Amino acid sequence: ATAACNVAVTAAAVAAFISAEYLPVLGALYAIRLVPDYLITARNFIKRKEHFPVLPFLLSEILYPFWFCAVGAMSLFPSSRRFTR
Repeated sequence: ATAACNVAVTAAAVAAFISAEYLPVLGALYAIRLVPDYLITARNFIKRKEHFPVLPFLLSEILYPFWFCAVGAMSLFPSSRRFTR
């Protein structure tokens, strides 16, 4: 489910970049990702009695789907370590 959501967010971002009519879809998909992630992360900060870092959390929520898809795409190619001998 996490992988599908990350791919959907990335695809919606690309579609929104092409056409602005997909911006509401992108916003809804980001909200679907953000709420459970926030609830899980904030609960851990509350347990440890620490301040919740909102800005780094939001930045990571925005960038993570793209990072996830980039790493997934790169995993399809052979490792470059094989050629370093």
